[in-house]
Formats: sequence, structure tokens, C-alpha cells
Amino acid sequence: MKKLLLNVEGYLTHFWFFVMFSSGVLVFIVWLSPIYLWVGNQMGGTFKDLVGGLFLEFLSLEYLLLLFYVLLPLAGVFLLLSLYFWVGCKKDKEISHKGLSGVVIGALAVFFMMILPMMGANKEIDVRSYRSEVLVKYYENGTSVKTTGNEIFKLYQQLVNDDMQTWRKDPLKVVEYEMEKGGALSSINKEGTQLELLDKKYGNNNERSEANVLLTNNIFKINIILDQPIKRGEEGIWRVKQYKRK
Repeated sequence: MKKLLLNVEGYLTHFWFFVMFSSGVLVFIVWLSPIYLWVGNQMGGTFKDLVGGLFLEFLSLEYLLLLFYVLLPLAGVFLLLSLYFWVGCKKDKEISHKGLSGVVIGALAVFFMMILPMMGANKEIDVRSYRSEVLVKYYENGTSVKTTGNEIFKLYQQLVNDDMQTWRKDPLKVVEYEMEKGGALSSINKEGTQLELLDKKYGNNNERSEANVLLTNNIFKINIILDQPIKRGEEGIWRVKQYKRK
């Protein structure tokens, strides 16, 4: 029976040494690597994540579930078994030394697994703060929204005329739509975002229609300007033209 337990101990020692070494390397990387390696490449008003950004996503709830529900119980079994060989087999120095090394390896593995999500969470806070600072500077002088050709807006106007997508006649609804993932305003859609229609006027003759929407959240206070590209008046559609930090 003891021989079987020793074989199990040997396999578990190799496994937990790998866990300890891998976790230790990751802790070292998170601790020492500069912030710009985690921030990602800025593409206008958004960021394209590097491997570091994807790794931070891994250090979230999914990682904690894996940690507490799978690895920690296994670590507990391994530590108890190692403790048994270390304390209970002191007469056999070789077995006792194996137990001691198992206790040390298991304890370090658990330590690194516990501290890694904490360091990842702190790094994610640093990354978000850095990105917010960059975006605030980006929107400081105003940003024009690259719009598609008039043909697509003619199609939208026709849909509205046919009583479809009538929400495009509401500037607030248009802004909400553009804040969705992939929209022109998705990069400024942060936690606690609220919208307020400040002004709306319909143009006549050579004057253009214009609406102003105020966006506020935990990071930004931005004035969003919309216009009517096809038809002026209550039946015309709106589009986001420009936005600027207020």
C-alpha cells in the first residue's frame, strides 16, 4: 500500500511542480512587465488587445472557478499525502525527504495560484486607468465620426418612410445604437453611462438640422453632435456627426 502511495506521490509531485513553476513564471511576468505591453494597440478611439490583454481576461471568474473547484481540492489531497510521508515516515529518511519536498512544492503552488488572480486584477485596474487617460486626451479636441456614403443613409431613410427602423428619427436612440459593440461610440460607452438631449433643431433651406446629446459616465462628459443627412424635419433620420469632450 505504501509503495502505491509513493507512486501516486511521485506523479503528483511532478504535476504540482509544473503548476508551481508555471504560476511562478506568470506572477513574475505580471509583476515586472511594463504597462504598455498589457494596454494593446490604440486604433483611433479603441484598443486592440495584445496577448497580455487576453491573459487578463483569463484572470477573472473563470480562472477562480478553475482554481477553487478543481485545483485547490487536489492540492489539499497532495499536501496531506506529503505531510503523511514527511511526518509519519521519519524513520525512512528518503521517504521523509520526498514528503517534505512535496509539502514545499504544494505550498508554493497554492501560494502562486492564490496571488496570481490578485495581481491580475490589480494589473487590469492599472490597464483600465491608463486606457481611460489616453482616451480622455484623444477626445479632448473633438473627434469626427467616419460616416458611410449617402447611399446607405438613403436606404435608412426609405426604411423609416416604410415605418421600419423608426427609432432613427430619435437622436437619443441613434446614440444608444452607436454605443453598442462595434458602433461609432462603443469606445466611450463605459459603466454608468447616461444620455441627455440638450438641443434639437430642424434646418431650413441651407441650414442643416442639428441635435446635441450629452453623454456622461464615470470617465467622460462628452457632447455628441448629430445631423440629418437626407431629409430635414420630424420624419428625417439622424446620424452621429461628431463628439467632443465637454
